[in-house]
Amino acid sequence: MSQETFRFGRCELRVASRELHVDEELRPIERRPFDLLVYLLRQRHRVVSKDELLNEVWSGEDVTPGVIASAVLKLRKLIEDKDADAPLIGTAHRVGYRFVGQVEGAAPAAAAVAAAENPTIALLPFENRTGQPDLDWVELGLLSLVQKALATHRRLEVATIPSVLAALRTVPAEATLAQRVEALGRLLGTTHVVQVVVTGIEGAYQLEATLAGATGTNQQHLAGPDLPQLGQALAARLEAALKAGPTAPLDALEGTSAVANWTLGRAMQAAAENKWHVALNLLDAVLQMEPAHALARVERLRVLVALDDSQAFEAGPALVLAARATGNRAQEAEVRLELAQAYLKRRLNDQARLQIDEVLQAAEGIQSPAYHLNLCLLRAELALSQLDWPTAEAMLERADALCAQTGNVFDRIRMLQTLLVLKAETGDMRKAWAHASEAVELYRRHGILVGQARAECNLSIASGALGMFREAEEHGELALSLSRSMNVWISTVVAASGLCGLYRQLRKPHHLARVLRDLEEAHADNRVQNPMYHLVGRAQLAMARDQHSEAVLWLQDAAVHTKHSGRELDHHFVLPLLAGAQVHAGRLDEAAATCAQMRASAGFARDAQLRTATLHCEAQLALARGDRAGALARLLQAREGAALGWWRALASLDAAWLAAETGDTDAAHTLTQDLNGWVDEHPVGKALQARLARAEQRHSEADWRHRQLAASLGDALPGYWAELGRYYAAAAADPGAGQIEPPLTPRLPTSI
Repeated sequence: MSQETFRFGRCELRVASRELHVDEELRPIERRPFDLLVYLLRQRHRVVSKDELLNEVWSGEDVTPGVIASAVLKLRKLIEDKDADAPLIGTAHRVGYRFVGQVEGAAPAAAAVAAAENPTIALLPFENRTGQPDLDWVELGLLSLVQKALATHRRLEVATIPSVLAALRTVPAEATLAQRVEALGRLLGTTHVVQVVVTGIEGAYQLEATLAGATGTNQQHLAGPDLPQLGQALAARLEAALKAGPTAPLDALEGTSAVANWTLGRAMQAAAENKWHVALNLLDAVLQMEPAHALARVERLRVLVALDDSQAFEAGPALVLAARATGNRAQEAEVRLELAQAYLKRRLNDQARLQIDEVLQAAEGIQSPAYHLNLCLLRAELALSQLDWPTAEAMLERADALCAQTGNVFDRIRMLQTLLVLKAETGDMRKAWAHASEAVELYRRHGILVGQARAECNLSIASGALGMFREAEEHGELALSLSRSMNVWISTVVAASGLCGLYRQLRKPHHLARVLRDLEEAHADNRVQNPMYHLVGRAQLAMARDQHSEAVLWLQDAAVHTKHSGRELDHHFVLPLLAGAQVHAGRLDEAAATCAQMRASAGFARDAQLRTATLHCEAQLALARGDRAGALARLLQAREGAALGWWRALASLDAAWLAAETGDTDAAHTLTQDLNGWVDEHPVGKALQARLARAEQRHSEADWRHRQLAASLGDALPGYWAELGRYYAAAAADPGAGQIEPPLTPRLPTSI
C-alpha cells in the first residue's frame, strides 16, 4: 500500500513496487523474504518474536519456525549483511529478530513514536451483568458516552465503535482479553484495550474496568447511582491512567437531567446498531428535556445524515454557527464533516468539497493521525468522483504516510481501494491490480470477512482488464459467494454486475443468466437503491443473446439514471455500452448522437478511459457505415492514447483484425504483442489467431484454432464466426478452397 522507501547500507527497498536495489542494481527477491524485510523495517524499534513473524508474514500457512531462519539467510545474502560486528539484521537468540541497521527515508519507528506520544485506546462492548435486560443499552450506548468523553482529548486516539466491532469479528466469541488485545493491536494499531463489566442494582451500580496494554493491566472500580455519570468518571480515570489528561470528571454531558442522559445513552445504543429511526425519536426526547444539549444535537445531526433527511441541511448550519459562537473549533469540524456526508448523499459534490476543505483548515491544530487520515481519504474519494486526479493523488500520498503511523489495517485497506480506483482511472492498471491484490491479501491474512467480497470484486475487475480471465472469474465468483452468504446486498450487486460484464466478454450467456438472477434478487424489495447495476446487467444478457434493441432500452434507462444522480464515472461507463448496442441495433444516428454526447461530457478531457471508449464507439459506427479505413484509423488512435486496460485491449484486437483482413499480418502481430491473456483467453483473441493463420496460408492451423474457439465458448458461435469456420474447414480439406477469401467482418469482432 505504501510509497515507503527504506535506505540502509548499500540498499534501497521500495515497498509499493516490491523492489530491492543494491548499489542501484535491481535484485530479484522472493515474496516471503521481501515481506519479512518490510515487517522488520517497520517494527525496527523492537525485537519481533518468531511467533509474531509466523503470524504476520506466513499467516495461514502450515510451516515451521525454520522458514524464518531460511528467509533471514536469503535476506542477508541479498542485502550483503556480512559485517558480524555491525549487522543489519540482529538475532535475539531463542526469541526473534530485529532490524538494527541505520535506516533513511522513513521517520524512525514512526508507529512507535506516535504510540508513545498519543496512546491509542479501544473500548470493548460493555458487559451487562446486572441481570436487568432493560440495561442492555450499556453495551454500546454507555460505551459511546465514554468514547465521546475520551475523544475530546487531543493527545488520545480512540478507535471508532464500527472498527472495534469489525476487528472483534476476527476472533472467537470466547476469546480471552489477551487475545482481543492482540487482535485489536494488530488490526487497529491500538496500544490499550478497555474491558468494562456493569453490575449492581438500581441506585447502586458498579463499573469494573480493566485497562490492558503492553505494560500490563490497570483495574478501575467505580460505584454510584447514575450510569451516565459513572461513564464520565470512568473516562476521567482512564485518561489519568494513560497520563493523557486531568483526573477530574469531564463535561461532555452538558445536561443536568439524569433522565435526559439515560435517554441519550439509549439513543446512542440504537445509533450504534444502525436503528436510525429509533435513535432519532430518542434524541428528540432528549432535546425536549434539554434543548441546549450540544452532544445530543450533534448526534441528532449524524442520525439525520444517516437517514438522508432534509432536516440535516437546517440543523447542520445552525450547529456550525453555535460552535463558532462558543469558539469550539473541534465541534465545528465534527459538524462540518457530517454536513459533507449529507451533501455527498445528495451528490452535491461542490458543497461537500467546501465543507471538507473547511475542516482540513480547522484540523491543522489537531494532532490525531487517525483524524487527519479520515479527512484525507474522504477528500480523495470526493476528488475521484469529480475526476480531480491531482487532488486525489495528493490526498492519498498524505494518507499513505498517516497509515504508517496509525497501523490501522482497515484504514490501510480503505486507502488501497481508493488508490486502485485512481490508478485504474488514470491508466496505470498494473498498479491498480497490485493495490487490489494487496487489499485481498490483507483481508485473508487477518481473517476479515466483512468487506472481503468488495476487495475480491476489485481484483476480479483489475485481473480482467489485464487479460487474466481465469483469475478474474475466480475472484468474481468468490466475491459473489461471500457477499451472498453474508447478505451484503450492495457487494452482491457489484460482484454480480462485474461478472455480467465478464461473462458477456467471454461469450458465456448461461453463466451470465445465472449471475443476473442473483443481481435481480439483490434489487428485490429496494434492498439496493442504485438501479444502474441491474439495468446494465439486463442489457449485458440481451447483448449476449443478440437482442440489441432490448439492450438499448435498458441502457437508455441506466444513462438517464446515472446522469440525474450525478454519478459521473457511472455515466461514463454506461454511455459506451449504449452506443455499441445502438450500432448493433442498426440505430446509427442515435449511436452518433451518443458519441457526440460523450465528447460533450464535462469530464471528457479528464477521463482517459472515456476518450478511448468514445473512439472505439466511433470506430464501430464507421465500420457499420462501410468506412473501414476510418474505423481502423480511430482504433489506432484509441490504442495510441490509452494505457493497459479494457478499452486499449479491445481497440488493439479490433485493429489487428482489420489489419489481418487487408493482409497486413505484421501490423496485426505488432498490435497484439503486449496483450498476453487477451490473445490466449479472450474469444476474440482466439478467433484472431485463427484469422491470422488463415491470412498466412496456414489452413490446417486456422481450422484447428477455430475448433478450439468453438469448444471453449459457452454457447453457439455467432453467425459471422460460424461462417468463417466453414471457410477454414474447407481450406484445410482442399488447398484450392484456400484461395477463396472469407467475408469481411460486418462489425468489430469485440462487439460481436
